[in-house]
Amino acid sequence: MKMNSEIPLEAYHQISTIREFRERIHKEFAMGEIATTYRPPGEVSDEKLFLDALKFFRARVIAGELLTNEELVAIDAEIEALIDEAVTEARSSSLPVSTF
Repeated sequence: MKMNSEIPLEAYHQISTIREFRERIHKEFAMGEIATTYRPPGEVSDEKLFLDALKFFRARVIAGELLTNEELVAIDAEIEALIDEAVTEARSSSLPVSTF
């Protein structure tokens, strides 16, 4: 950086510090480290818990007393059985014939 005699030396130090800070923040964002450096411990894991739509739905349904946990477990088992059946059928089927 070319120094200008009209600008005090402290200003160059501040500019250098700001540039270093900006570069560090950019690196942390690029490397995915920023979430762990400025957030308190546990906030990221709590956020992941509440950003999971199915877990959030389950908690809201139970809290609103729309379904019980046992009913949700039964629904989950039914869905898992349907998925297993579909996978088994797909694996045992022949490949589709290409029309190209």
